[in-house]
Formats: sequence, C-alpha cells, structure tokens
Amino acid sequence: MILLTAAFVVHVVSAGLWTGATLYVAYAILPAARTERFGRGAFVEQLHRLLLINRWTGLALPATGAYMIWELYTPLWLLFDTQLGGTRDVRAVGRNEHADRGRRVARPLGLR
Repeated sequence: MILLTAAFVVHVVSAGLWTGATLYVAYAILPAARTERFGRGAFVEQLHRLLLINRWTGLALPATGAYMIWELYTPLWLLFDTQLGGTRDVRAVGRNEHADRGRRVARPLGLR
C-alpha cells in the first residue's frame, strides 16, 4: 500500500512538473527569445533544462501509471468492465443503478 501511495505521489508530481515546465517555456521563454531579450546561449540552456525534465517525467509517468494499473486492475477486465475503469458499453448508459446490484464491482482505494 505504501508503494502504491508513493507511485501516486510520484505520478502527480511528475505530471505537474512536466506541465509547469512546458507552460513556462511556452509562455515565458519563447516570447522572450522572439524579442531577443535572451541571448542564444541562455535560450539553449533553458531548452536543455526543459529537455531534462521531459526525459525524467517521460520515464516516471509511464512507469508509475503502469504500476498503478497493475495494482488496481490486476485482473485487467476490471479496467473495462466496472465503474472504477470508467468505460462502459453503450447499452449500460441508460440503465438504472439497481440493474448492477448483482455484478462484482471493484472498490476504490481505502474501501478494500
């Protein structure tokens, strides 16, 4: 359980770091580089830092995401056949809640 919690934390922090770094470069660095407020070396240094962040988060996000899928949806049919997976077939959209009473439903974290 501790490893799963650590995977959640690493996943969310990596996603935030990647999103923040990309938005910073897109909205702060690139406009400044277009108006030539940055020298060529400073611009290349900022892009190098973005590349480092993208490499590390590019490893962390798929690894932690795959681990969480493996832990939470061990029989992989849970990913597609329950409300926890989020995808339902089109026929189930209009059904009421009472129709699913007899089906096995995976429980979210903390309710196991």
